[in-house]
Amino acid sequence: MTSPVWITSTPPTPNGDLHVGHLAGPYVAGDVLSRFLRSESRSVLYTSGIDDHQSYVQVRGLKEGGKAPEDIADAYGASIERTWRSAAVSFDRVVLPRRDPGYDRVVQRFFQRLHDDGHIEARTTPLPYCASCELWLYEAYVVGGCPHCGSSSNGNACEACGRPNDCGDLVDPRCTLCGQAAESRPCERLYFPLGPHTERLVDYWATVRMPPHLRALCERMAAEGLPDIAVTHPADWGVGVPVPGFEDQRIYVWFEMAPGYLMQAGRVGGADGAGPQGPVQFFGFDNGYFHAVLFPALYAACGRTDILPAAFEVNEFYRLREQKFSTSRRHAVWADEVIEECGSDVLRHHVCCDRPEGRQTSFDRPALERTRRHLDTLWNGWLDRLFDDVEAGCGGRVPDEEPVGADWESLRSRLLASLAELREAYGPTAFAPRRAVALLDEMVRCVTDFAHVQAHQAQRPGGAAHFRAALAAQLAVASALAAWAAPLLPVGAARLAQVLGVPAGRPVTAAALAVPRGRRLTLPDGPVFGSTPHYTAVGDAGDEPADCGGELTTDDVRVRAAAPADLPELAELFRLYLAFYGVEPDGGEGPEAFLTDRLKNGDAVLLLAETEGGSVGFAQVYPTFSSLAMKPVWTLNDLYVRAGARGAGAGRALVRACVERARAAGATGVQLETGPDNRVAQALYEAEGFSRGEYLTYFRAVDTGVDASG
Repeated sequence: MTSPVWITSTPPTPNGDLHVGHLAGPYVAGDVLSRFLRSESRSVLYTSGIDDHQSYVQVRGLKEGGKAPEDIADAYGASIERTWRSAAVSFDRVVLPRRDPGYDRVVQRFFQRLHDDGHIEARTTPLPYCASCELWLYEAYVVGGCPHCGSSSNGNACEACGRPNDCGDLVDPRCTLCGQAAESRPCERLYFPLGPHTERLVDYWATVRMPPHLRALCERMAAEGLPDIAVTHPADWGVGVPVPGFEDQRIYVWFEMAPGYLMQAGRVGGADGAGPQGPVQFFGFDNGYFHAVLFPALYAACGRTDILPAAFEVNEFYRLREQKFSTSRRHAVWADEVIEECGSDVLRHHVCCDRPEGRQTSFDRPALERTRRHLDTLWNGWLDRLFDDVEAGCGGRVPDEEPVGADWESLRSRLLASLAELREAYGPTAFAPRRAVALLDEMVRCVTDFAHVQAHQAQRPGGAAHFRAALAAQLAVASALAAWAAPLLPVGAARLAQVLGVPAGRPVTAAALAVPRGRRLTLPDGPVFGSTPHYTAVGDAGDEPADCGGELTTDDVRVRAAAPADLPELAELFRLYLAFYGVEPDGGEGPEAFLTDRLKNGDAVLLLAETEGGSVGFAQVYPTFSSLAMKPVWTLNDLYVRAGARGAGAGRALVRACVERARAAGATGVQLETGPDNRVAQALYEAEGFSRGEYLTYFRAVDTGVDASG
């Protein structure tokens, strides 16, 4: 019995939801490799975990009003697992540190063995301390200048250059909770010196497959002398230290992850040959030192060379508005929202096409919308025309004719040549999802060209049989696409297999390029690849969900300035808006009187959104001033779209009209507020160029006591 191919993706930290950068990094890519190998009938074990004990979890709880870290980890951990499922990322095993029986015991035994064998030793070194918070500062609790590259860095590791630090060597360290400068105090911790393992690491690096960027980091660290790594910290969150005298400390979470990987593989007991051997590991470059230096040294020190990875698949940073995606800083586009908008196929195609392989790449919503349209126009467009032609010309059944002719042979030859490259791009030795996306797109372009050319066969006298043969050829390609695209776009590929009546999950081989004989097509009730965009309603610039479907056409929506004659329609929309927020105006004429004053006094800009059916929404903007800019600034205070008119782009059209009118009026910008949990609305505003402010907003009622902050 052969050992399964073990694939790992770095356990995410449950201090927030998964963002698009996570999926562009290890998780979708690892799933693509896993699905390809399974289609080849290979035994696969795809694993990850939830990194509960990260200090970032505890810090997130403190910043959210003192929530317990257990509550933060449980809530976001559950959200992460839901998002994996929504993104069609399928793990065989996910280790949950606080739920899996015996987890702490496994970690502590691993630690104890290394300590007993002399690989871990006590050492007193400087550690930042916050006198104001009365806390030792490490990892998420401290920020300062990286001692290696000078970039801003948290404790223990620098995301920018990938190198470790000792917290005490950060330049001008500050507490991340209160912002105060840290003191330097001596602290006794337990350390794992990397230096004694240099030779074994260098030998290992010569055998493992890794990208040049990570290899350069490893070789540079070895040339400069590998450091000693603190493997405990004074803390109360995490796995307790089993060494007497250090009961008030916790095991460093990145040390904890090494035995955590053993649990993922079910290889805790030792190298008995019964489980998977060294894995293919997917992670970001900022985690490269841990996977390529620290973990191999720990495994070598305890004699577990059987667990050393066979390959490192490393992504660079995926950026958003010129900065790295960051859960802790809430600089992100959340993956669950994008999947809800456009489906997992669109997101998987997009993040694989834009995967940061060897260089940093950047996410933006217009590009995501182009991907959605690309799948809908190219992929689904061809399939829809094919299904219509089969229904019209063959009664919905696969024609009996065989694909024939020079054009078919040329297409088939090109497809098989691309297939050989596709298998290489899917495979573990030359894995390249960006290339796989490009190859699949080119295949669909080729068959689309073939379809357009062959459509004229139907116009020939006696050409019906030739046309049916061309349809059979296209159905053969559709059958192939259901297999060949499955590792990358599993949901759409499964839908296509169902339409054609062929098995899902077939191998990515030439055998899939065959006409599905004797079948009647089961036509889908929606697009095969991707999904119909999900656009919900726009409330005000506050709490109702927002229309956020990417670059929607607004050709059918007209936005204009409201006039006194529009008062009845405006008042009706305003009443619906107030009712949404549970506000019952005093007196029957309250909305009309309020809006009449605004129009009469000219102290607000009122905009109406209209379609052929009449007025569908409104926005109200209050021009004011910015003292710091010494220029006018507009406040988009209210925005509403009728329930029956939502999804047509009216909300987006109103936002854009506000911005354009503010620009024409010489305003320095447009500001608005939205609820902290209304991520759908936030997505719209960010897609339209709004950025999150740095200041808190406060409100106090001074007259009627009615909360007017919304």
